[in-house]
Amino acid sequence: MSSAAKEIETALGDLRAGRFEAARKRAARLVAADRRNPTARAIEGEALLRLGRPADALAVLAGLAPDVTVSGEYLHLHGLALVQCGRTDDAVATLRRVVARLPHPVSCLLHLALIQFTAGRAADAAVTAAEAVRRAPEDGFAHHVLGTALVSARRDLDGIAVLQRAIALRPDDAETWDNLAAALIRVRRIEEAEVAARGAIARDPRRAGAHSHLGVALRHLGRYGEALASFRTALAIDAGLVEAMGNAANVHLITGDATAAAAQYRAVVAHAPGNATLRSNALLASLYQTDQTAAMLRTAHEHWARDLSLPPPAPMARPAKTALTLGFVSADLGQHPVGLYTVAVLAALARVGVRTVCYADRINDDAVTTRIRAASGGWVESATLDDEALAARIRADGIDVLFDLAGHTDNNRLGMFARRAAPLQITWIGYPGTTGVAAIDVILTDRHMVPEGAEANYSERVLRHPESAWCYDATGLRRNPVVRAADGPVVFGCFNSLAKINPAVASVWAEILAELPGSRLVLMAQGLADAAGVERMRALFGAAGLAPERLELSAFVPPEAYLAAYDAIDVALDPFPFGGCTTSCDALSRGVPVVTLVGDRFAGRMGLSFLANVGAEALAAEDRARYVAIAVGLAGDPARRAALRTSLPARMRGSALVDADRFVAGLMPVLRAAWAI
Repeated sequence: MSSAAKEIETALGDLRAGRFEAARKRAARLVAADRRNPTARAIEGEALLRLGRPADALAVLAGLAPDVTVSGEYLHLHGLALVQCGRTDDAVATLRRVVARLPHPVSCLLHLALIQFTAGRAADAAVTAAEAVRRAPEDGFAHHVLGTALVSARRDLDGIAVLQRAIALRPDDAETWDNLAAALIRVRRIEEAEVAARGAIARDPRRAGAHSHLGVALRHLGRYGEALASFRTALAIDAGLVEAMGNAANVHLITGDATAAAAQYRAVVAHAPGNATLRSNALLASLYQTDQTAAMLRTAHEHWARDLSLPPPAPMARPAKTALTLGFVSADLGQHPVGLYTVAVLAALARVGVRTVCYADRINDDAVTTRIRAASGGWVESATLDDEALAARIRADGIDVLFDLAGHTDNNRLGMFARRAAPLQITWIGYPGTTGVAAIDVILTDRHMVPEGAEANYSERVLRHPESAWCYDATGLRRNPVVRAADGPVVFGCFNSLAKINPAVASVWAEILAELPGSRLVLMAQGLADAAGVERMRALFGAAGLAPERLELSAFVPPEAYLAAYDAIDVALDPFPFGGCTTSCDALSRGVPVVTLVGDRFAGRMGLSFLANVGAEALAAEDRARYVAIAVGLAGDPARRAALRTSLPARMRGSALVDADRFVAGLMPVLRAAWAI
């Protein structure tokens, strides 16, 4: 072997070992001796890229690009240097010229696709990778690149099929298994996702992302203790894996440990201040915190928008119009509270001739999705559209008033709303509070949730429906309520998320039960599907002095059985400072009175809104002492409970809380007034 060849081998060894400066110096000497040595140039260029010097790397690698004898790997380095220097178009053009000259360009096509993918052009990458697959249908890596690009371009189902083919061709590739797991989670094929994540881990036990994806799958399967263990493993491998931090925080919330969740979210924000999704999750978690005021929540939400440098909203004119076209954006237009609060409203809007269009980011349809699609005037499957494309589509559709139905919940489109897709943008029902986004003009609420004088707690202008901000789907409304026995022990219940049940709530509820010997408390929650949530609730109420035999814990059951479970409850207790929403309406629809403590924030005043709309404001307390007194008084008055059991569903039926036509009759005038401002 020649001395130059030995130097090349040594330089390559330095590069592989992470000794980038040593590799650079050795390769630079070889290039100085022979400027036509492509291998030495490539080593020097890659070392410079690894050292964070893309401009210097570009100068070294530029001479390789026109040479079709140079391998695709080196050409990819040149393209990567162009990308890192902000010259993505030049990188793409360079590789396209090489592809046109090569008789077998599959490798170069894949490098081009990777560059497009790195530059955020997933749709273009998918087109390029598809050409590589066409030319090499048995190339497993080509399928891997194509499948990954398709998923990133929001074409999840197509991407999953291609990734499955990639695994059939390259069954030992852990990255492909991992990418498949992530894609399956997005479309909620959770059992398959668990198998894929375990497949990745079996092939690479040190793959932190696969452990995190396994944790997400386990979380969806209700195996919260195992999920936390997976997230801990992921973080032990990669302490900076913010997705694992965020997902661990989500599990802490589900199992009722809001303190641990808050600490985890602080770590997430510190590690990834620019990650909009994770920071939205942290904002949602802040709504559960007892140490947050409404003013503090507004400030935190506005910081989210400011720190992420969302594009400034472009103004759009609001010309005088006799008819407004309404658009609704959500990933939750299905069996979800948002879907259930929307479906009857859409049908009522159609009855009075209002044109509506739904932009559905939902991937999996269900029976409620079918109802919503039938009720809406137009339906756009928007999951495959990025924010820019979706905003352009909405403008092209001539939407006047655009409703955000997500706020800071999962799969929100706040980035799209920040681009000003419609002249009037409103946040409604999907999130119990302000968004902080300057381009969202209005928050639709009512006088109960945002009373006069509380407007300063919202970045949006407050728009109040004259009666109710909510229109509950009446499907579960009971016409013949089950009347409970007057002489039996009183059963209290709460079917809310465990994250809402904090030590103060447990203390007050234990105080109520202490006044009523023989009474019991029934909790039903997603987090009770696993020992982690059960143990936490038993410890929490044990510390509050409640005997374990007086606490009944149950995981969530299917919708019909869930509604029927209210028939065994005498009084529903609303948690605080984040009260119930759909659960409170569900209780009232079955004739179960709800006792609520009115707070200072949107999330703590929803119960008051529901009760006021059914003429039961007397069940809303202004302080904890009154809360206890109302609950104890109801427990001791079986005749009153029996009367409420019969009257509450009937009162709901006649109110704007359920009567969608009445709701729309109140909605349209306030929308027209907001349009005119």
